[in-house]
Amino acid sequence: MLKTLCVGTVCAETGTKKTGILPIPEKFAGELLPVDVIVVNGREDGPVVYIGAGTHGDEFNSMEACRKAALALDPQVLKGAVIFAPCHNNAALANCCRHSPADGKDLDDCFPGDLNGTPSDALAYIIFHEALLKADYMIDMHTASKNGCNIRYGTISPVIPEVRDRSYQLVKDFGGQVVFELKKPGPGEYLGQETGWNYSGNLFAQAHLQGIPGSIIEYGEAGRLDLSQIDAAVQGIFNMLKGLNMLEGEVEEYSPIFIRRNLTIRSEKQGLFYCYKEPGELVKKGMLLGEIVTYPDKLTRITAPCDGIVLRIATEALVKQDVRLFILGIPEDQNK
Repeated sequence: MLKTLCVGTVCAETGTKKTGILPIPEKFAGELLPVDVIVVNGREDGPVVYIGAGTHGDEFNSMEACRKAALALDPQVLKGAVIFAPCHNNAALANCCRHSPADGKDLDDCFPGDLNGTPSDALAYIIFHEALLKADYMIDMHTASKNGCNIRYGTISPVIPEVRDRSYQLVKDFGGQVVFELKKPGPGEYLGQETGWNYSGNLFAQAHLQGIPGSIIEYGEAGRLDLSQIDAAVQGIFNMLKGLNMLEGEVEEYSPIFIRRNLTIRSEKQGLFYCYKEPGELVKKGMLLGEIVTYPDKLTRITAPCDGIVLRIATEALVKQDVRLFILGIPEDQNK
């Protein structure tokens, strides 16, 4: 770690906490907003960790956990440095939307970015090259999209084994209840193909390719503030820093469930949705998960097609056809 760590407009000397921005190119000044950064530079040498949130403009729990952790972290007791970016996508936050209002893109698909591309591509480039690449480790915090609630879990990539192993430990120390390892893509495949979700342009996946361990951490629901979720994430950040020997203190031990496969259960019809399970519950094959009521008198039972752990539930009362009702993680011993 350099004695003075510079990120964007911030230059933080050892033992200081400084706030500034990642500036936006002038050609995008009317479409993007600068990224706020808080750099906490410890008094002693150690790793540099990047902690970001707010890639989507409605994921308030992740933003608040990042902001609160930055305010609470004392540089006088820190070894190394932490770069906090509480909201990657300030324009989306300002417009109360999930994706960029400038081009409609999902910033989460745009890394490592391109300064000559769309506004979202340029924003991804600035975050990745001017902040994240200065780190030795990273965490990118998210929530479920609106009308869904996630368990606290981390997703990691197996592409580089050493990075994969260190990423697993970060999620474990953060307090992830589940570690979800994606399948290494084969020829013509993309990362996450087995889930139906392309992770190739995610910040953590691109960080892995640069040899930087880390994970995308999911918890809670978009569009809401949940103090218990926020507090747990702040505690997770501090526990992770202890695990990296950046803070003194005993590391709280967690035993996450390890999965390599998940299964999405979708609604077959529109109706009122009764959800009988919570994120984190273990379920057995055939167990009743929920029911859909279709007026005036039809009732559809939703049962578990296999044993698993509930990663996500739908939180809306009226669901349309093909909405994700549940996502089940399938524990590793069922994958063999």
